[in-house]
Amino acid sequence: MSQMEEYKKDLLSLVEWEPYLMLHSGLPGPRANLTLLYTVVKMGNKEHFQRFLNFQQGNMSGDSPNDFIVMCGVVGLGKLLAQGQAEVLVHLKQYAADSRWRIRESVAMALQIYGEHHMDQLLSEMMLWSSDGLLVQRAVAAALCEPKLLKDKGHAEQLFVILNRLTSSLLVEENRNQEGSLVLKKALGYCWSVAIAAYPTEGKVEFEQWINYDNKDIRWMLKENLSKNRLHKLDMEWVEWCKDKMA
Repeated sequence: MSQMEEYKKDLLSLVEWEPYLMLHSGLPGPRANLTLLYTVVKMGNKEHFQRFLNFQQGNMSGDSPNDFIVMCGVVGLGKLLAQGQAEVLVHLKQYAADSRWRIRESVAMALQIYGEHHMDQLLSEMMLWSSDGLLVQRAVAAALCEPKLLKDKGHAEQLFVILNRLTSSLLVEENRNQEGSLVLKKALGYCWSVAIAAYPTEGKVEFEQWINYDNKDIRWMLKENLSKNRLHKLDMEWVEWCKDKMA
């Protein structure tokens, strides 16, 4: 029996799931129990997810078992969204700006569930989100730059329009001291490489446009992406060419 099947069996025997989820959350600790989380999302319904979202908040670090309950609720919204309940998008956007990083990460996970079933609609919605605050923009980058979602060549153009828009936020001087600036920069430091690996022809051209910018945040973002193994495996000659251009 797989670990997910064991969790499923245990949950089916319980009236209330919350104590069990807290016990097996993996928090506090370096990694939340994502196997359990996805089991809960698969089994849960709107009533479960709403109850989880209303659960007592944990600590501000987002590293408590209480916050694992909220994570299950947030990712559960992605399931509801995929089922056609578009009204949950407004709540996901609110959680994208949450002070707890695990809750923000849960938003990206929820959006990816939506994208697995409705990628065109996800891209359209993320185009709107890409003009929002920095933390919301980070959710856009993290949600879209997931290899399993980037299969259709027809999505490349819209994806890079969004990534360019997000990257432009690093050029806005008043953004530099905001809380979300570092978070967005870190996300862009790997997201471009994921997008380029999925769509090399389009991605290389879009990425190269940023090489001549004399901006330390942009240059950091470029260097981070060029250090990724996925790009080294894709085209090491091109990686070295980019580095030479930057030098």
